[in-house]
Amino acid sequence: MNRKLLLGFAMLVLIACASPQRVAAQPFDAAPAPSPEQWKDQLLAAHQEVIRAHERHQDALKAYRMMRHRNRKRGEPKRLILEELELAEAAVPKAEQELVALTEAARRAGVPPGSRRFDEADLSPAAND
Repeated sequence: MNRKLLLGFAMLVLIACASPQRVAAQPFDAAPAPSPEQWKDQLLAAHQEVIRAHERHQDALKAYRMMRHRNRKRGEPKRLILEELELAEAAVPKAEQELVALTEAARRAGVPPGSRRFDEADLSPAAND
């Protein structure tokens, strides 16, 4: 019985050792590259995310200014306003960096420059709702 267990264990070890080599020896199938329309949709979404981040930041600044000059909020409401302002400030450069990275990836993928540009009508939130 021990001999059968050892033989079975040895077979499992051989199979486990051979599997990575077989996987590594198989040809790599690259994922299909996104089409120019897919790149355009991704870039448009990234542009709109930058616009939303700027709008969020402007709204947070407005709430902060109102708190400072009119309402004099304290405690939890003040903490929430300051927290939102901090999050909004961090969201703007993050969205811009993602847009730059996506634009560069599209450029490297050979997407024509015209597909990477958008009109104001395309970027406005009302046009896409």
